[in-house]
Amino acid sequence: MLSLGSVLVIPMVFDLGMAIKVLVLVMASLLVACGNNMSNLSDDELREKVYACDYALNLSPSDAIVCGNYHRECKRRLKDESRFVCN
Repeated sequence: MLSLGSVLVIPMVFDLGMAIKVLVLVMASLLVACGNNMSNLSDDELREKVYACDYALNLSPSDAIVCGNYHRECKRRLKDESRFVCN
């Protein structure tokens, strides 16, 4: 540790993996904050995203949340609009 007068400087080791995780978290937060509305997705786009989620391996926690949102949108369209979009 270095001491510059009354300021204590602690050297930080740059961790690329942590930086990527923080970047993804910030981007996901901004996307949610911007009001990403699933109802703007076409039926075909929603179906493709649900299909990709259903066959994805090793989803991260944030990806699992997004996939849950896609499934919830499918159920909403079935209930509110009587449209069967995805299985």
